[in-house]
Amino acid sequence: NAPVGRTPGFAYRQPPQELPGAPDSLYALDRHIEEFAAWKEAEKPGWLRNAGCRLSSMRTVIREAFGATTCGEATEEFWREFFDLYARLPKDHHKDGLTTFECIAAADAARERRNADIEALRAIDASRGDIDTAMAEAATADRRVSAATLYAYQQLAQQIMVFAVEKNRAPKNSMAKVIWKKKKLEDMQAAERDAPRLPWGDKANALFASTAFTTKQDDPGEPLFWLPVMAYLMGFRMEEAAQLRLKDFEKIEGVPCIRIQKSDRQHLKNRSARRLLPIPDALIELGLLKLVALRFEQGQEWLFPYLERSKDRDRMSGPFSKVFTAYRQENGLYDPRRDFHSLRADFNVRIKGAGAILEIRKKLMGHRMDDVTEKHYDPEGSGIFQFHAAVNSRRFYISGIRRPFATGGSEEPARPRLSLVR
Repeated sequence: NAPVGRTPGFAYRQPPQELPGAPDSLYALDRHIEEFAAWKEAEKPGWLRNAGCRLSSMRTVIREAFGATTCGEATEEFWREFFDLYARLPKDHHKDGLTTFECIAAADAARERRNADIEALRAIDASRGDIDTAMAEAATADRRVSAATLYAYQQLAQQIMVFAVEKNRAPKNSMAKVIWKKKKLEDMQAAERDAPRLPWGDKANALFASTAFTTKQDDPGEPLFWLPVMAYLMGFRMEEAAQLRLKDFEKIEGVPCIRIQKSDRQHLKNRSARRLLPIPDALIELGLLKLVALRFEQGQEWLFPYLERSKDRDRMSGPFSKVFTAYRQENGLYDPRRDFHSLRADFNVRIKGAGAILEIRKKLMGHRMDDVTEKHYDPEGSGIFQFHAAVNSRRFYISGIRRPFATGGSEEPARPRLSLVR
């Protein structure tokens, strides 16, 4: 029989069930995050190499800003406060041993100093152009955590809270209303000041005329010399060049090449990063193959055996990026829009200007092929000689660069005059 007041055979909507309790809500959030990381790593080996830095940063900020926190205390209000704080951090936070609040205070103080300089220009009736330039430079220098980074942390926090619900340590996913919708993310990104990565262009002359490229190095395999040159002349990503093994060098139909591949302790950005790169004549003349021979004589496995790896991600690019940034700052070359990766842009611009077709440029750069005709009807693509011609189509040498194996004799000048050959 139907209950009193209800029509027989009609499916009534059931009242919503109450949220289950969370008996383990006193469980420490930091310990919970640690268990979450172990679970993710077991589920997807290698996950920590990619997300470890983010997870470590999140735990550090929670400890320093909120102290010992339980899963039950990780409420919607808690996460909103966390992300309000995180958004104030400078882009390069926690790099100098500063705490969360010290990082924010230092960034705020630097902003105040720049604002004071702008006000000083106004006080002396400086030109509108000078003031606008100072304001633009101040905005570029005040680089905080980006919207894309904040969103990535929100996604991570949501996974952590879903895991807490599953473990009965939280009554609900407290990130559900905190994480941005797609429209919000797009609005936040649109509001950010544009700081696009730019090619070095003519400014590369100043880079390659600086001391790392014009003075004799104790080690002819100095990474600070070779990695930027290889990115500029071959389009290498930083990690790709830094992690090269001697076995990655080979000859294809007589053409010296480097094979970018994934193996133990060699990491690739994606599947398209696997590729074969002909070595341009410019790098051979600078002594790259001599360096390979030297490392063989030394019994080494790696081309740059003395490069450090980051402890959390096992990457060489992390420590070297700091070295390259510090070098640019010390030599008056620093521009946040022109970094190591920008050297790849120069390589692409240069071979494009020399007439290299899109298929060749994409494969040399390690970018995905989207063209159906190229992908399915010409899977082998262009031959090795066409790629070799592309990397040599514009041999751009920098005047004054020093060959690492140069003796200074007349046959091999220590400071050759280098030029653009069209």
